Amino acid sequence: LEDHETMLSSEISEAKAEQKSDTKFADLLKSVKDMDDKMQTVEYSLLAKADANSDDKYYVSAYKVYLNLIWLNAEIGSGGGDVAGGADFAPTDTDMMLLGMYEKALASATENYRQLMDKDFPAFNHSLAESGIVASLQSAPVADSSANPARP
Repeated sequence: LEDHETMLSSEISEAKAEQKSDTKFADLLKSVKDMDDKMQTVEYSLLAKADANSDDKYYVSAYKVYLNLIWLNAEIGSGGGDVAGGADFAPTDTDMMLLGMYEKALASATENYRQLMDKDFPAFNHSLAESGIVASLQSAPVADSSANPARP
């Protein structure tokens, strides 16, 4: 998502310099802002805003799906960071409950991502094309979660 946002921002900045007084362009900028908000909503359902800085030296906010799964893996796997791990033991009931919660959150984020890529982006690209801006955002394939083997 960040790569898409960066490319789009660059294109919009160039077009903005060319069409400062065009009211149609103001509508396009609002459309871009709305799409950016939608993209960030999906992104921040997986990753906390504070984690987007790639600096995990402090705990600014509650973790989201991505880091929760990483730390759960460290807890029940071979360890990681300041977690010793528990690969010699079966996951606890709490571990399994947490995994279920994280999987539900991931399924929700995946559905929001599909909505964004299958419906919102094509409509947004169409509005960009109508404004004379080449659409650089393409729908990305989403992995089929039904292909994953079920947990025992």
